[in-house]
Amino acid sequence: MHVYTKGDGENTIVLLSGLGTAAPVLDFEPLVNELAKNHKVVVVESFRYGWSNVTNKERTVENIVEEIRTALKSNIEGPYILMPPSISGIYSMYYANAYPDEVKAVIGIDFTLPQVLEYFDESAPTMSEYMKYVFTNWNCTIGIIYHS
Repeated sequence: MHVYTKGDGENTIVLLSGLGTAAPVLDFEPLVNELAKNHKVVVVESFRYGWSNVTNKERTVENIVEEIRTALKSNIEGPYILMPPSISGIYSMYYANAYPDEVKAVIGIDFTLPQVLEYFDESAPTMSEYMKYVFTNWNCTIGIIYHS
């Protein structure tokens, strides 16, 4: 799993991958540059995003959160301020509830909340059938598509 860091500071801000974001490090570059002036900023590119590898592990909330946590714990000191866009709001809320001592705050960027699941009477999302096909049979790395 690819983890990019920039800056130094008292706070460690962790930007996560949104659903369908091909290259989070590139997408977040202007925000990272601003935040890194006063904070340590970390961009986690989950498996199948950006420079990260593909995985055959099931894409459940639990698995994705454990992968993010393992990547962070390998060499990034917490507690973390999680900044999730999109579907990673679900992952951030799960992370914050499962590991409250590791999360200082969650700052959402147009993110999905668990209440949406209750409202629509849905279960926690996994990849849609279409996205499963796209991400299982193809891997996108910074705009370059190649068949795996």
